[in-house]
Amino acid sequence: MWILAFNITHDSSVTLLKNSEVVFHIQEERITHKKFDPSPLYALKKVKEYTDTVDYCAYSFLQLENHKGAIKTYYKYITEMLGIEIKNMVNLSQDHHILHAACGFVHSGFDDAAIMVMDSGGANISPSQIELESIFKFSKPHYFTTVYQNYSGRGFIGAGQVYASVTAHLGWDPLNCGKTMGLFSYGKENPSVKKMITERGGVTTLFENISEYKDVPGYTLREYPGLKNISREDLSYRLQKDFEDYILKFAFKALELTGSKNLVWTGGCALNCVANFNLRKNLPKDVNLYVEPISSDCGISLGAAYFCDMGRENGGLKKTKQISTLYLGEKLKYEYQLLPGEVEKSTTPKEVANLISNGNIVAICQGRSESGPRALGNRSILFDPRHPDGKDIVNMVKDRWEALIQCLRVLVSHW
Repeated sequence: MWILAFNITHDSSVTLLKNSEVVFHIQEERITHKKFDPSPLYALKKVKEYTDTVDYCAYSFLQLENHKGAIKTYYKYITEMLGIEIKNMVNLSQDHHILHAACGFVHSGFDDAAIMVMDSGGANISPSQIELESIFKFSKPHYFTTVYQNYSGRGFIGAGQVYASVTAHLGWDPLNCGKTMGLFSYGKENPSVKKMITERGGVTTLFENISEYKDVPGYTLREYPGLKNISREDLSYRLQKDFEDYILKFAFKALELTGSKNLVWTGGCALNCVANFNLRKNLPKDVNLYVEPISSDCGISLGAAYFCDMGRENGGLKKTKQISTLYLGEKLKYEYQLLPGEVEKSTTPKEVANLISNGNIVAICQGRSESGPRALGNRSILFDPRHPDGKDIVNMVKDRWEALIQCLRVLVSHW
């Protein structure tokens, strides 16, 4: 049986299953090189290389792209332009957090688990309510229950929304929260910075809802006395520390409500590796923690494929299989033409190591591309970490001028 799944969200992706096994999973961004690409058109085109018929086609879209007419367009694109027969269409747009959870549980290999999901906004529960944080319990024979959920629209601001809002305040795309996480390491405790997240979520007096006058759900950080004199680094530091405290308390809540000793952590907020380290360090020794590596929305198509495979009417997964590889993407095709001045030769890991040790930058492209927002050696740029200016050199090669400018700002602020 063939199952196709795709998500029309930021970090759109496509997953193809054959008899419950992943044939491929690929994020649109890896093909188009367009950051957070929300339209999985090229990724869907890859399905044609494997099959002309799919038994089930599951799809999911978020409130940001809540255009039901788009699904009709995608259906025509798949069936008429690509020539792929779809026997059944399955709409999983109301199950965003469940799809994150299904992806994490299947990949964890646990027999049972408390699964906590958190992001800056999931599915629309109602016109005024959006998923923000959820706790599920999954267990064999693969049944799941929703234990706890919190939504926007009732005076609650999620930790993910706060992180995205401060990231936007710092001048970045709200989805680029990783930059804020990186900036935190340059900051310090500053009594002038107000606490932004408490045990009750985001501090409502510090944030303004912008949903009413912008076609984007979310918040913006309000100006308050002294804010303009607070450094970007100290603001990021306070945010990160508040976020870490909140995630740890949320984890203890998940363990208490489910009674499980296995914890799965997923959703966009699970990409915060600094908070994940703090979580691992402070959890009880008898708790097994699994952090889903494909926890961004590019994992939604995997969750949708698994969820469709289990059969919603059965209330559980057919089987779980611990993930063994993240190299699920496009296979490398050796069809290329050398440019003037380029040469081709075989190499060994030792020769590559020598090149790196001698100060060279080495680009590696081999096998299948990685799934998730991490470079894991199949599509990677390598440079000697011992070089004192290594970060700046790599940033320059990758055209990360924004990062270089930020480094200059930090140097000037500490002059």
